[in-house]
Amino acid sequence: MSYTFIIGISLIAILLYKFFECARRNNLKKLEKIKFVVSGLLIAAFIATGHFLSYPDSLYWFIFSAIIILSVSLSSKVFRNELKRYLSLSQKDKIINACYYVLLLACINIFF
Repeated sequence: MSYTFIIGISLIAILLYKFFECARRNNLKKLEKIKFVVSGLLIAAFIATGHFLSYPDSLYWFIFSAIIILSVSLSSKVFRNELKRYLSLSQKDKIINACYYVLLLACINIFF
C-alpha cells in the first residue's frame, strides 16, 4: 500500500469520527440524524467525484456552492448549536479548533 492511501484513509477516519461525535454531542432526533447524514454524504460525494471527475472551474464552484447551501439548510439546527459551542470556547481553543479544521481540509485537498 502506498503512503498516500494510508494517510487518506486516516484523514477520512478522523472526519468520520468528528462527524459522529458532532451527531452524538447534539442529541439528534431520528429525522435530524437523517438530515445530518444526508448532508455529510453530499459533501463526501462531492469530494469523491471531484477527485475522480475533472469539473471545469465554473461548474466546480457552482456545485460546491449548491452542496454547501443544501447541507447548511438540511442541518441548520446542528450548525447553530455548533456555532454557539464554538463561540463559547476560550480564545486559545477557538484558534486551535480553527487551525485543526483548516489543516485537515488542506490535507484532504492535497491527498485527494
